[in-house]
Amino acid sequence: MTPITYLDRIEIYRACAWILSSTDGSPSATHDGILYKGEELEGVQDFSPTVPAPRVIPAVAQGAVQDTFILPSITARSATLHTLYNLFDVNAALEGVKRYDVGDFNMIPVDTDREGLEPTVALLVSGLVAHDEDGDSVWASQLYPRAHIVPQPLAKFDASVAQFTYTITWAKSKKEFWGTTLSLATMGSLKAGVRDINTAYRPNFACWQADSTTKDFLFDTDKPPVNTAAIVAYDYATGVAISPAPTSVDVTGVHFAVAPADASFIVAPYLY
Repeated sequence: MTPITYLDRIEIYRACAWILSSTDGSPSATHDGILYKGEELEGVQDFSPTVPAPRVIPAVAQGAVQDTFILPSITARSATLHTLYNLFDVNAALEGVKRYDVGDFNMIPVDTDREGLEPTVALLVSGLVAHDEDGDSVWASQLYPRAHIVPQPLAKFDASVAQFTYTITWAKSKKEFWGTTLSLATMGSLKAGVRDINTAYRPNFACWQADSTTKDFLFDTDKPPVNTAAIVAYDYATGVAISPAPTSVDVTGVHFAVAPADASFIVAPYLY
């Protein structure tokens, strides 16, 4: 896709969070080569980030403004996301609590002592398909590599349709979601809180943890890639393509002749 110069965004299409390890920031995939799809926020209705305006400070002398300084804001950045559904398993994962049974009761603890201890996530938010100045389809997305999401699952009971709220904050990250370290030469910065993404198709991430045995790492069958030739399987620890390289990548998955090293994390950005 030719890089675009501008794009209007329209309604949200998808929001998905991948919970990260508290030790090294890698995706919390299970140690068995099985795909970690992330925590899908089904029924997402809107996403509203708030980025405060910079501070504008006038330098006043002799009864007039002699100069004006502009400095970064010191007000918190945050976002609000709403869903149509109360997402029980997702909420439990985002709050770091368990879903459990007591007899015939199935329960999730809410309003707990875990508040403030929510796991860090990588959050991908995509809008509905738009079109650039040439008429080509473009999916506009934002990636927050280091975010916290706090569910507010207590909705009122009345005759209106329920709406469930998520409050989101984020921090600047030195790494991409797949482990690559930011550099001035390539990215023009050493830290960034958000990545603005434009793609010809819908973006997604496949995450696995190797177990020294698995050689075939499979994609989500509901989200097969559209361009397997462009897929790079990154080793999160190094931030570069995993070595030895896969023997093939097809619509089913990433395939290796030699199983990747035990406990290594593999992240593959791709379009579907």
